[in-house]
Amino acid sequence: MTTDFAGHALPSENGFKTVLAIGAGAAALCCALGRKPGAVPANASAKPSDAAKTAL
Repeated sequence: MTTDFAGHALPSENGFKTVLAIGAGAAALCCALGRKPGAVPANASAKPSDAAKTAL
């Protein structure tokens, strides 16, 4: 999926479209499997952890 240009291998248009399709598929899969924004796990405590307090 490359083309030769002045002795250098460059991605062809089909190569670019293939990589773009793979990236779009991966992004769609992440959206489908991801958590909803702002969702808190059931085992999360309401108080910040000691590590979070000292990180500031």
